[in-house]
Amino acid sequence: MIFAWIKKSVTSFVLVIILLSATIGLLASPLALLFGSMNLGPWSVSSPEASLLIFCLGLLAGVLSLHAFNGLAFVWRALSGWALKGPDGPPPAPAGPAPEPLPERTGPIIIP
Repeated sequence: MIFAWIKKSVTSFVLVIILLSATIGLLASPLALLFGSMNLGPWSVSSPEASLLIFCLGLLAGVLSLHAFNGLAFVWRALSGWALKGPDGPPPAPAGPAPEPLPERTGPIIIP
């Protein structure tokens, strides 16, 4: 069981890091253009129009990344609920009398 959690944790971590870094890299293309041309694999971006296109792709990648993060959160929520629930559901209520309520304090508390 613990190995399955470790595999899911590492996969989630890698996915989040890749999506975040790719999105931030695409969104930072106009800033990189200030320092010269930018290489994206076989392509070289050296014009403001191309930089704007890559920035728009970064916005789209950001929206898709947020949806992927929400999907990961849903999966982890379901897994943690299943793991914390236990074999028989929620724990039973404690047996015995209920504790007495604390007295109500109405005035200020003065510490000498």
